[in-house]
Amino acid sequence: MTLISENNGIYFFSVPSPDRTVVLPHAENIMVICNESTQYCLHSSQVKELIFDSTLPRQAIPSSNLEKLSEIFSQLGISLGCFVDIGAYDGLNYSNTYPLMCAGWSGLMLECDPCRFTTLAEICRDYPAVQVSRAKVSPKNILAHLASAEIPIEFDFLSLDIDSYDYFVLEALLDRYHPTVICAEVNEVIPPPIEFTVKYRPDFSLDLSSRFFGMSLTKLAKLANRHGYLLAHMHYMDVILIDARFAIKDPENLSAFYKRSFLDLPRPTYYQDYPFDVEALLNAPPEVGLQILLNSFSPFQGQFELSLSTEGFALS
Repeated sequence: MTLISENNGIYFFSVPSPDRTVVLPHAENIMVICNESTQYCLHSSQVKELIFDSTLPRQAIPSSNLEKLSEIFSQLGISLGCFVDIGAYDGLNYSNTYPLMCAGWSGLMLECDPCRFTTLAEICRDYPAVQVSRAKVSPKNILAHLASAEIPIEFDFLSLDIDSYDYFVLEALLDRYHPTVICAEVNEVIPPPIEFTVKYRPDFSLDLSSRFFGMSLTKLAKLANRHGYLLAHMHYMDVILIDARFAIKDPENLSAFYKRSFLDLPRPTYYQDYPFDVEALLNAPPEVGLQILLNSFSPFQGQFELSLSTEGFALS
């Protein structure tokens, strides 16, 4: 089952036969359950109608990064390579790697959700050069997953999106592997110079309403700088890094990069549902912004790192 689109509270789902879907109320939410596994949790106040259709195409929401990634691969002379996709979703929707798979790349796709993995595994049957694994990735097992799949130390593209302790998975991976291009997700509303990351916990469970997930841009930039990467592009929560040896543009500072790549863009309407005032955070002095986040994330005390950075970073 895949959420195809949402328009003014009307949600359209593609449900390929023989998938079984159940809709249940739960507190203030509506749980949409496919094959006995919760796939979507929707707030009741935002739902007017749910439409399920077995004829809707599976891929209707392509990744917003595809054009930029294609441009970067072309500039770097990478036409056929190896990728790793951590948090591969269903292998189609939002996928940074589906076009690469179709183009003949080899790779590894990791996904922990059982329903999404079913679709992922089905799609990948037609692409024998791509390995799939249903796994909950952690900093402790990511190297073993890549080693088992015989991923080369230097491979071409890493896509990382697990909505949790992404920072520590990336940190562990970069201690051994060196992908040429990386697309990683950040908690984009946390501005420089604030460093934030969720700590690794085996029992971490995403509560999207809390917006307690991932890492800040500054935290990612610091890690990228340490391992020889430059920030090349940002589109809301997605950030693309490239190996500094293949720098394409002249450097700019992190604040200018953030302003051009995020602050100057239109704000999504769902920011209104955040548990803190996004505009207040974005416009606050760093010390005040830090306090806003401390207050908002107080239910998660001891489960995150939060500080102000004094470092400068090299950006593409």
